[in-house]
Amino acid sequence: PRARRVRGGVGGTPGGRWKGGGGRHGLPAGRGRATGPVRVIRSGEDFERFREGDVLVAPSTNPAWTPLFSRAAAIVTDTGSLMAHASLVAREYGIPAVVGVGDATVRLRDGEVVTVDGNVGSVR
Repeated sequence: PRARRVRGGVGGTPGGRWKGGGGRHGLPAGRGRATGPVRVIRSGEDFERFREGDVLVAPSTNPAWTPLFSRAAAIVTDTGSLMAHASLVAREYGIPAVVGVGDATVRLRDGEVVTVDGNVGSVR
């Protein structure tokens, strides 16, 4: 399998910084933890590059993006809140999510393997 999910509780503090590979923090928006390869998706034109088990990294999402959630190991967005589309749909699908990370689409690269912890809001 390409991705692993681990369930857990909720908590965490957003607003951390990238620390030489140490990771980044945002708002914990979907419970659980998953590890998988990053796929930076900036628009609908990129949807065809998204594969089963990828970690969806995007500036934000909207209803047109919902079909990607069924294939995602986890969700990471640059912007967002607990009521943002990515947060709501991730919780509905039971997918770990961290939103409001700030610059994930710039810092993370396609294929890079990360662990998204939606319990504490970290991406490492």
